[in-house]
Amino acid sequence: MKNTKTRARPGGWAAGTAGADPLDQLVHLSHLMGQDTRLVQPGGGNTSTKVGDTLLVKGSGTDLRTITREGFTRLSLGRLAALREAESMSDAEMMRFMAGCMIAEGPAPSVETPLHSLLPHRVIAHTHDVATMSLTNVRDDVSERLVGELFEGRIVYVPYVRPGFPLARAVGRMVGGVEGRRGGGIPDGAIGLVLAHHGLVVWGDDAEQCYAHLLKITGQMDEYLAKKRNARPSDRPSARPPLRPSDDRRELAELVLPVVRGALSRPDRVILHYDDADDVLA
Repeated sequence: MKNTKTRARPGGWAAGTAGADPLDQLVHLSHLMGQDTRLVQPGGGNTSTKVGDTLLVKGSGTDLRTITREGFTRLSLGRLAALREAESMSDAEMMRFMAGCMIAEGPAPSVETPLHSLLPHRVIAHTHDVATMSLTNVRDDVSERLVGELFEGRIVYVPYVRPGFPLARAVGRMVGGVEGRRGGGIPDGAIGLVLAHHGLVVWGDDAEQCYAHLLKITGQMDEYLAKKRNARPSDRPSARPPLRPSDDRRELAELVLPVVRGALSRPDRVILHYDDADDVLA
């Protein structure tokens, strides 16, 4: 019997997946992402692929590390296209609408489904990765400038919009050239979006290219952040500040610890033990 299992190279694609069908490749992409906690945390992130008139997108409640073919929701792209004309939609209305777009039994569609459907690219990955969140945890104008300087149009910055329909609508209008960064759309050569306070979206013609783009972009961010860290003078004190007298420490503890105990005592009560012995403070 022929062994059809593939073997992944660390940090890269797997040999032997070129002949896999698009959904198998999407499962493989999802597993690679889910196993890397710098890209996604358990339960987080989402992936999708478009096959003909069908969108296959990570279902709600699934985990990229362990998702199977059955974990992807199948929806009609033709029906989802109506989202382009919608001006507003509550979360409940959006979920009912997406349920009506499903073409097979499966998990409920993710709240990010509209974003995946309105972007025209074949394979899409959305992460809440450490590099992107570290780079953009600043003011919008600073984030936009950094993204522009680093990627020169290959990655487009999207100011914060609430996830779900509002974000999908904003991005959909950028795709249509209606509005976008400083009034423009998404350049033809772009390979992704930085979503303010909501991570990174990258795409590709197939799952392997999408993953390569993801590693390239996050790697470039990591290099930039590492250079900034190395260039910054240490702000750590050269010597440890002197300890407060024992009586002062106990007085402060008596003020603070009841609040801490109250916060920790739900649902089960806890007992705190105060200890400021020399070996503890060393």
